[in-house]
Amino acid sequence: MVAAAAVLVLAGCGGDGERPGAAPATAPPATTAPRGAADERLFDRAAALVVGTAALQQDAEAYHELAARHGFDHGAMLARDGAEARRLVRRMRATHRDLDATYGEIAAVVARTPALARHDVVLASGTGRDRPRTAVPFSLQTPAGRRYAQPGSFFAITRGALWGTDPRFTAPGGERMPDADFLVTAAREFHTAAQQLATAAELGPPAG
Repeated sequence: MVAAAAVLVLAGCGGDGERPGAAPATAPPATTAPRGAADERLFDRAAALVVGTAALQQDAEAYHELAARHGFDHGAMLARDGAEARRLVRRMRATHRDLDATYGEIAAVVARTPALARHDVVLASGTGRDRPRTAVPFSLQTPAGRRYAQPGSFFAITRGALWGTDPRFTAPGGERMPDADFLVTAAREFHTAAQQLATAAELGPPAG
């Protein structure tokens, strides 16, 4: 597995088959403070996002490793290991759908809670730099050294890569497969962003 780390550069602020050998998702710190039902729901869904993004990252790492075996020639990867590549993409799409549904249950609360609202921008509501008033406050740098300045929210950019709807994030060719270098970067940082939301939801003020 390629060990190069993706870099998240902040610009404005601080399914099928099992997945053997998965690294456990980092859980938010425990608390002894009493929690209301709304807070419990927020924290539970945020914790589920941490688990789900860890699964997405693991499959993105496997897809990246598969592409690396073929020198990141996605056409060669499809010609020789197409079944495995497509299986990973299908599974990541299923995971993404589950993540979308999970976040949808708490999106409004996150967006309207001052202590959490910035996490909604990063995860879901933020735009690309072409719309600077609502643009995300981060840029991404891939293991290959490519930089994506304020590409959009993590839900949007991973969706664009996985479904081939954004050519910035897809490999050349007619099948519109995800660009492995970009996808592994986005998945790693998506997981980090989910962890940050879970921690903020646990430690922040009641959601109401």
